[in-house]
Amino acid sequence: MAEKEDEKQLARTLTNTQREGARRILQHVSDEVDRIATGDEDLAFRLRRYIHARIQIKNSGTSQQRQKRQRKLFDKQEGKCSFCGTSFAQIGGTEMHRLTPGRYTSANTVLVHRDCHQEHHLREGSEQEDGEE
Repeated sequence: MAEKEDEKQLARTLTNTQREGARRILQHVSDEVDRIATGDEDLAFRLRRYIHARIQIKNSGTSQQRQKRQRKLFDKQEGKCSFCGTSFAQIGGTEMHRLTPGRYTSANTVLVHRDCHQEHHLREGSEQEDGEE
């Protein structure tokens, strides 16, 4: 079911040509993982995990960059959760939520309590992305 939702999300953000290009890239990466792993499933898993982590960092930035964005959002929102409106006890318990599927920009991102974020995604019937914090 999550895979179908992913396909729907892609359909909203990519053209058919762009989606086909992305599939070719994924197939190439998958083939390279198989070639390097030479049948070692543990190595294949570690390679895919490494690649996934690097793509996530590319999409959401380093931890220092995310902390800087969180601090700016915290100040902009006057220390209050964008979902429930109550104050944050500390910035460490906050997460950034993207308003649209676009990038993590100040216009597209709000700061929320971790629990509020999870409840939001449960209500919306959507899964929280790995890149979302």
